[in-house]
Amino acid sequence: MPRQWLEAMDWLNFLTPEFLESVPRPSGYIKALAPLRSSDRRRIADQIIAEHGIEIPTQGPEEGPESGNGTSTTGVGAIRNSLLPENSLSARFTTTAGKDLKQVSGTVYMGAHPGEEQRILWIKFEDRFLPTGWLLVQAGKLC
Repeated sequence: MPRQWLEAMDWLNFLTPEFLESVPRPSGYIKALAPLRSSDRRRIADQIIAEHGIEIPTQGPEEGPESGNGTSTTGVGAIRNSLLPENSLSARFTTTAGKDLKQVSGTVYMGAHPGEEQRILWIKFEDRFLPTGWLLVQAGKLC
């Protein structure tokens, strides 16, 4: 073994379990991204629509199918897909916030519209859905 390698290995001897426990850890972490089930995606999109007061375009009886409550199912689907595309992913996160570094957690929702890169679209924090700036620009300030 070259001498430099031996010196480097000697230098690593300080990495004892006690030392590693004393090293400060980052204040936050994000879990692995997981795909959203279709039913969860629809439910979350409906929560976003209700929370932000997004109006669903209606169609007359001669223009298209009705869902029975005066809103077009096509209109609801288009709004849902613009808020959370079919390929949406979610991940839980934990971090600290405020002067007292209170631990907080939430969920990030990522997705990509056809021909675009995956981006964070929504952040759910303290039971509120917060849109990202990118989503607001892309959606024409829909939210």
